Amino acid sequence: MRDRYAGRTGIMSQILEATDEQEGIGKTQLIYNAFLSHDPLEEYVKLLAESGLLCYDSITGTFKSTERGLKFLNIYTEMDQLMIE
Repeated sequence: MRDRYAGRTGIMSQILEATDEQEGIGKTQLIYNAFLSHDPLEEYVKLLAESGLLCYDSITGTFKSTERGLKFLNIYTEMDQLMIE
């Protein structure tokens, strides 16, 4: 997991990384995995969902990265690797 004090893009990537699971992830687990409190998480989830990077399944109560979100995460990871080389 990336630095917990990352900027906005880093936080979005942490959320997408945490939701990159086959069955999705619940809100409580997402709060722990992304190192965010409830209110900031709500803001980021809304932004990611509006951007088509994250989806919410109201039946199971889980979040999941979309294909577009995974593409964003891959690009971010490549850029992050370039910064540390």
